[in-house]
Amino acid sequence: MTQNTARKARRGAGGIALSMATVAGLLLGFTTVSAGTAQAVPTGCKWKLENDGRYWTWAQVTCLGGSGYYRAWVKCPTANGGYVYKYGPSVSPGRASKADCGSVSGVDYGKNVYTYPPGV
Repeated sequence: MTQNTARKARRGAGGIALSMATVAGLLLGFTTVSAGTAQAVPTGCKWKLENDGRYWTWAQVTCLGGSGYYRAWVKCPTANGGYVYKYGPSVSPGRASKADCGSVSGVDYGKNVYTYPPGV
């Protein structure tokens, strides 16, 4: 009877230690995962186009809110009848990103949005 009780006690102590290790690991993992700052999509974006959008060769975007990153892009025609995309720098809210077709007029424009710094 004492041997059986001792075995139950060892099993109980081992189970408690395992449970405590599991809980500690979960808490540590939660702390590690939640330590990073959540990134918010840029908001309040305003566009500027050369010549108010008529025959423009560049497009620039500036976003005022959020905490993500963004960059402007323009779709530019090529001499062989195709298109090439040109990109502005990746920036954080409050800064301007400008993409330029050069001497040819662009046909479309937009922005790429990142929730983490580019390259991460």
